[in-house]
Amino acid sequence: MVRRTKRLGDRRGGYVLIEAMAALVLSGLVLASVPIASGMLIRSWQSVTRGSDRLDQLATGLGVVRRELSVMQRTRFAPKRRNRGDDGPPVFIGTPDTVGMVLPGDAVRTGPNADKGDRIVMFTVEPGVQGATLLRGSTPYRPELTGFETVQLQDPVILLDGPWRYQFLYAAADKERLQWLPVWDREERLPVAIRLDVVDNATGIRVIPPLIVPLQITAEPGCIDSDLGPCGK
Repeated sequence: MVRRTKRLGDRRGGYVLIEAMAALVLSGLVLASVPIASGMLIRSWQSVTRGSDRLDQLATGLGVVRRELSVMQRTRFAPKRRNRGDDGPPVFIGTPDTVGMVLPGDAVRTGPNADKGDRIVMFTVEPGVQGATLLRGSTPYRPELTGFETVQLQDPVILLDGPWRYQFLYAAADKERLQWLPVWDREERLPVAIRLDVVDNATGIRVIPPLIVPLQITAEPGCIDSDLGPCGK
């Protein structure tokens, strides 16, 4: 009787040892999985943060483009041949990767001591391997300028930089509907609106709906009073 009790005690002791070892193994597995789960959470958080930062950057850059296009003013270059009575073309350039215009000084002042005069502002797209960069540069407008080939931009800044491509389009009014053109070559007119498309560099799918900015320019001063200058169509 004593021997049987002893054997039962030995078996129970063996079971307890096995259970303890199994618990240690499980604890080890749990502890080993903690860094993996933490790493997954950190990577997920970093991905969400990067996405949020990119959306913030996109919203900020597009806000600048919208604000400045909406206050563009109609101004003309000086004629290249001064012995002729022709007026110079409007200060505007529109291609898929470049927009150039004149903004009033009050709209582009960056501080109390900044230049108060009108400025030529240009948005330029520079392509890259992973995406493109949208730059903004400006320079004081001078009445003697005859074209954009003589414009020297000062201190260009990056508005947008990410895995995207950008394209500008220009709206021409054509029998009560808009026709979007990749290049604006109608020198005597200005577009009625400018559109900016932002697409994913890898897929070509739009990241956001197109940014469309109607231009608030209605007429040159000369269209109101011929003594004030030329009147474009």
